[in-house]
Amino acid sequence: MLSVASSPQTASLAPALTPASEPLTFNPLQMLPIFEPEQQVCLVRREAQTAISDYLQLAARSLAPGLRNVISLQPALAPQLCTLPLPAQPGREVFIQELAQLVTVFAELLDCQTVGLRLEVLQKAMCPQFHVDHTGIRLLCTYMGPGTEWLEEAFADRSYLKHRSHLNPPGLNNQQRAGVVLDARGIRQADAFDIVLLKGSQWQGNTVGGAIHRSPVVPEGQTRVVLALDAIRD
Repeated sequence: MLSVASSPQTASLAPALTPASEPLTFNPLQMLPIFEPEQQVCLVRREAQTAISDYLQLAARSLAPGLRNVISLQPALAPQLCTLPLPAQPGREVFIQELAQLVTVFAELLDCQTVGLRLEVLQKAMCPQFHVDHTGIRLLCTYMGPGTEWLEEAFADRSYLKHRSHLNPPGLNNQQRAGVVLDARGIRQADAFDIVLLKGSQWQGNTVGGAIHRSPVVPEGQTRVVLALDAIRD
């Protein structure tokens, strides 16, 4: 059971965080379980937003392969997002509003002033093998195509993970690395617009932990658009 009072982020997240004029599409308090020591993944379900889906259907080709930027909460957030090289198609403003909300909430959650923003436009899986990121906590949101997959701990053998190479036999091939999955029934997947928080091996006290996840297979002829946010600290 999550003890909300135990997290220092609770007080700042409790009010509705609205960086612009539109209300949030989710409750930020749903993110707090990621701070529980044994919690490696936190999923926040959301409904798809038609305006954003329609925008990305129009913009994905010219946006490919994506963009990367460093966003600071000081100075104002909105002007920075408006200068991103997002194609001028109907719905651009709605998508910028979405990015502003997620950046603001994520920065508040992790108590940081700078966020690394990455928007990937993909025709194939970027990281197809199950792995753990060398990060603190990463936010992922897939807007088009299949969502991120992760493996529940009870169905995993961590001795096969790349980040624990000192435990691995030399020369593991892809079939052997697949041994991390003890039972495929433990594989979970996010839907479009869901927010996924993944705890990495660099989170405090999580050296031998971290969410076991992978990029999904992108069906032929489809495009996947996924947002990734990372806290940047001096």
